[in-house]
Amino acid sequence: MLENSVGEKIFEDHKYKGKLATLEIEFYEIIPSKKLSTKLSISFGTIEVKIPSTNKILNRTNKTIDIKFGIKNSELYFYLKNGIMPLKERNLVINQDYNWKGNPTGTQEYPIWEFKLDNESKNGNQLQILYGFLKNEVLGILELLKADTCCELKAVLQVSVNRNYIAIIDLDDGINKKNKETKIGLLLQYLKAEIEHYVSQVAIKV
Repeated sequence: MLENSVGEKIFEDHKYKGKLATLEIEFYEIIPSKKLSTKLSISFGTIEVKIPSTNKILNRTNKTIDIKFGIKNSELYFYLKNGIMPLKERNLVINQDYNWKGNPTGTQEYPIWEFKLDNESKNGNQLQILYGFLKNEVLGILELLKADTCCELKAVLQVSVNRNYIAIIDLDDGINKKNKETKIGLLLQYLKAEIEHYVSQVAIKV
C-alpha cells in the first residue's frame, strides 16, 4: 500500500498561540484505493492568564488575578464535506507517557474523538490534566462520497467551560477556600468569552 501526502490548508487558529492546545491534520491518499488516511498531531499544555477583577469579596488592591489552568477533557469534532469516516474505520489514540486517550464516537458524517485521562489514579502526583503530545497518529480512513469532487474537512477542538473540563493548577494567592471558589468562578466566566467555541481549529481542502 502506497501513501501520497495530499491536501491544502485553508486556515488554522490556535488560542493562546497553541500553548493550551493545538492540533494538525494531514491527509495521505491511499493508492490505488483513493481513500484518505487521516493523521493527527495534537498537544496539550497549560497557560497562565491575568483576569480583571473588581470583586469586592477578594478585597484586593491590584486589578488582576493570575490563574494557571489546564484542560481535563475535550472533544475533537470533524465537519466533513464529500466524505465520511465510519466508526469501524476510526482508531483509538493513546498517549501512554501522560496517560490519556482519544476515544472515537459520533456518526460517520460527524466523527468525534473524546479526549480524557485514561485512569486518574495512574497519574499519582502528576497533574490531573491532559498534557503532552502525539504526532502523526492515524485517526482513521476517510472515504470520499464522490471521487471527482474535492473533500473539505474542518477539525475543531472544543472544551466545555465548567469544572469538569477546566482544572485550576495554581492561584496567585488564596488559601481561603471561599476566595478560591470565587476565583474559580471568575476564571470560568472569563473563559466563556475566550474558548467557548474552540481552543484549536484547522480546515483542509483535498
